[in-house]
Amino acid sequence: MKGGGHVIVNIAHRKAYQRIAHLMCELHTRLSCLGLVSGSTCAVPLTQEQLGNALGLTSIHVNRMLKRLRNEGLMEFHKRTLTLRNLAELHAVAGFNPSYLHVKPNYG
Repeated sequence: MKGGGHVIVNIAHRKAYQRIAHLMCELHTRLSCLGLVSGSTCAVPLTQEQLGNALGLTSIHVNRMLKRLRNEGLMEFHKRTLTLRNLAELHAVAGFNPSYLHVKPNYG
């Protein structure tokens, strides 16, 4: 898709769980390209409310989905720090393919 079309598809066609997983994969990929990922951890200076606003979800629902992702051992988002525990599985859950970003992620 050209432009921001992928954002519309992400919000319109994915369930909340997948939306959050996809956003975290995208943030991790973009920050990795900038050299801002250490191991599997990076700073994401966003609140749950801001994540919800970006994804069309309430902060309460964001909190529930983040807890589910954590409980499933895929990732943690705590004190504005994102740690991916199982990158391949998180990509699968999200249906994430970074090719639309036109970048080459460095997953170290």
